[in-house]
Formats: sequence, C-alpha cells, structure tokens
Amino acid sequence: MASSLFCDELGCELQIFIFLLCTCLACTVCCGFWESFVGHRFQVYLPWEHFIPGTSMHSGRVDQSVTVGSTVTAVLVFLSYAIVLNTVVPISLYVRYYMDSSLLEYFY
Repeated sequence: MASSLFCDELGCELQIFIFLLCTCLACTVCCGFWESFVGHRFQVYLPWEHFIPGTSMHSGRVDQSVTVGSTVTAVLVFLSYAIVLNTVVPISLYVRYYMDSSLLEYFY
C-alpha cells in the first residue's frame, strides 16, 4: 500500500500558510504590547533606531509617541517572525508527520 504525504496536497499548504500568518500576527501583537508597556524603558541600554517615533536619541527623553514607535517596531518585527517561522513551521510539521507514521507502523 503506497502512502502519500498528506502535506503534498494544496489544502495542507494553504493551512500551513494560514497557521504561519496567524502565528506571526500573534507574535507581532505581543511584541507591540511589550514594547509599549515595558520595552520602551530599555532605550537607555538599547535605543530604537532614529526613524522610529518615540526614540530617546533625539532629545534624551522618550516622546509622547511611544505607542506609534511600538507599533512601527512591531510591524518591522512581523517580517522577522515571517522569515524565521517560514522555515520552522513546515519542518516541524513534516517531522511530526513522519514521527506519527513511524509510531503507527511500529505499534500497528
């Protein structure tokens, strides 16, 4: 009996893409909340880039636009999450599938 990999179908690739997008979006929202409530206080040690609003590099203090700066940082981090999770999510799903099929072959 020839078994085909379930992720070869287009539907599974679409599900992986949607899962990847939702994971990146959730991480981006969490990054935005963290930057707006906690992370902006660490600009003394690791200042934001000059093009991000609310940076302490211009005046020595944090402006009132910390929320805007946190949003810009979160959007930029979204791209980083997409790059990193683009390789992690499909690999982990393939490994999980092969582990499950191996365990099923062993026990059944």
